Amino acid sequence: MDARTELLISVDGAEATDEDGQLLASWLREDPELAGTWQIGTRARPAPDAMGAAEFITAVLVQATAEIGVYALLRSAYDYLRNRSHRRLAVTVQVDETTRLTLDSSADLTRQQLTELAERARDALRDGRDELG
Repeated sequence: MDARTELLISVDGAEATDEDGQLLASWLREDPELAGTWQIGTRARPAPDAMGAAEFITAVLVQATAEIGVYALLRSAYDYLRNRSHRRLAVTVQVDETTRLTLDSSADLTRQQLTELAERARDALRDGRDELG
């Protein structure tokens, strides 16, 4: 892993469509708390038969610490899901090869639970950098 932090985000679930991935990417781009902290883009999924949207959303941390930045990103993705709670959707944030954080539209997460998820991501990112150093 190089010095930049890049996360892959996907919208999955029984009712997920390509449009859901596009809508979440737009949601994240328009979130004022993420502006200047994350660079949001998209990348095609490697497997065309993957369930959910056909694209990954990429989030590159451009400033702030990983924990603060990831918390803001998770909170924004969770808010997106809560605004669509009438549908069965999940957002998965792939931090590295072994760490995936999943937010589900039917779950009621507290601020503390989102903080704990952000800490897991921070630890995984730190461990990956330690292995390179």
